[in-house]
Formats: sequence, C-alpha cells, structure tokens
Amino acid sequence: MAADRETVAGLHVLRIDNFSATKDLGVGKEIVSSTFRVAGHNWCIKCYPCGDDEDSAGWVSLSLVFDPFLAMDEVQAECRFTLMDCVTVGEPVPSELLCLHTFSSTDDSLYTEFIERNKLESSHLKGDCFQVRCEVRVIKEFPPIPPPELHRHLGDLLASQVGGDVTFKIGDEPFTAHRCVLAARSSVFMADLCDPGKDTMAQVLIDNMEPKVFKALLHFIYANELTGIDDDNKIKMVQHLLVAANRYDVPRLKCICEEILYNSVDESTAATTLRLAEKHGCRRLKEACVTLLKNLLASVQGSEGDTCSLASTTRKKQRSG
Repeated sequence: MAADRETVAGLHVLRIDNFSATKDLGVGKEIVSSTFRVAGHNWCIKCYPCGDDEDSAGWVSLSLVFDPFLAMDEVQAECRFTLMDCVTVGEPVPSELLCLHTFSSTDDSLYTEFIERNKLESSHLKGDCFQVRCEVRVIKEFPPIPPPELHRHLGDLLASQVGGDVTFKIGDEPFTAHRCVLAARSSVFMADLCDPGKDTMAQVLIDNMEPKVFKALLHFIYANELTGIDDDNKIKMVQHLLVAANRYDVPRLKCICEEILYNSVDESTAATTLRLAEKHGCRRLKEACVTLLKNLLASVQGSEGDTCSLASTTRKKQRSG
C-alpha cells in the first residue's frame, strides 16, 4: 500500500540592494536571507554574488538551505528561483527549478549557478538592486494506514481462551468462547446467551453437529475466515457449515458456503445439494442443481432413444434377411 503524500508550498523574496558593492566580497562570500518557514521547517537563502567557488566565479549563485530542528530530521523539497522585476522586455525571465531533494543535517542545501553576473548587471538590475523569489514545495509523506486487524485479534482471542465466559460441549469436546463476541455476530447467540429473561449458563450443549464444524463456525465468527476445510472433505464440510450458518444466523458464512457449493455442483453432489438448498432457502444454489439434473435427465433420455432406434433398425434388417 502506497504512502499518502501532501505538498506544502511557501515562498520568500530575497532582495539585494547596492549590488555593485558586492563585487568586492569575493568568491565564496555569501549574503544570507532572513529565516522563513515552510511546512513547519526553517529555511534560508544564501546568495553568492561572485560565485560559490572558483569554478562558479563570474556567476551569481543561489542556495536553498535547510535548518533542521533535530539532527535526525529529513525533508523532501524542491524549489524554483525566479528573478523579479526584470527591466528587459522580450527576454525570458531568468528562472531555475531545482529538482526534488532530500534535505538533512548532513545534506542541508540545494545549489545552483543562477545567472552570470555580467548579464545581471547589464540587463536585469533595477536601481542597483534585484529581487529573487524562492518558491519552496515540501513533499510530506505519511505512512499508509494499516489494514484492519480486528478479526485477526479476535481470532487470537478465541485461540487463547482468555476471558472466555461460556463453554460449548459437542460430544466430549469443549469449546470456550466469549458471549459478547458471539452475540454481536449472531442473533441466535444473542437470544440464547444474553437474554436477561433466560438463565445464564456457563456450559451449553450442542447437538446434531460435529465438533470440527462447530470449531470452523466459531473461527469464522471471530476471524471472519474459513478454516478446517481440506480438499478431501471440502464439499461435505461446506455443506455442514452452510447448515450451521443458517442455524445460528451467520449470513455471510452462509453466502460463502452457498457460493462454494454453487461452483462445485456436479453429478455426484447435485441431488444432496438440492435437498440442502431447498431446506435452507438457497434459491440460486437450488436453481443450479435443478438445471444440472434436468440436463442429465435429458442426456439419459436422449441416449435411451438412440438405443431404441438402433435396436428397431436391427430387427428390421433381420426380418428382411
């Protein structure tokens, strides 16, 4: 899952007066702007009127500088320097975009050779001063929201049996659970376990259900997922789970079981699945079984018709012979 991103923009204007006097500063000497804030971080601009180093001598260089509040602070940002109040008409405005950069305490600046000093003096000064607008765009990334884990936590709670206040007995096998969880997920359990008009029982006997089916039912109620279904007994187990889901009013589990059976109907399961669908109100599943059985019957009747026709033809040939 991708992290959410937010862009926070801000700007600051650096004004350099008496620019002609800066030629005596020399290479590597800077003029520093006042501190400004963008996206909760402190920034400043450094201007090197004669260049930052010998390689950039003859250029007016600019640098966006990050001032981290903490040593481990990091921030992603880009900036654009644009010359303001240009006096030369018809020429493009000097502007420089500095691409996205990760600022930190060990890498705190983004630098560019902005404009040649001679060109600035001859074409863009206004009253021996100039202004540069610095637009800063900070990219803030937020970690993705974790997926819901409620059902995983409830599944762990069921497995741990911590705080269990009711025990179900299926044959000789006990299952400890939590009344409030069962009641929240099943109207039948709500009526059986939390009705103030009924006696509160610490142990409930369950009949007409196999332990492994009830275990799978409980797990689904808590963890919202099927478990305990092997390929060898898949259809039979799902049929039993559908009955259990209908019995305890767990509609999502019933729909899942119906979908599995619908996609698995064949000649060997159609009859039993049809009886199940009729009894528990699974209309779509019933229609699939009926359609399959009709097609099988039509196929058998067609085969019988072909056999009778072949036998009749054989008898005619024998009589004519």
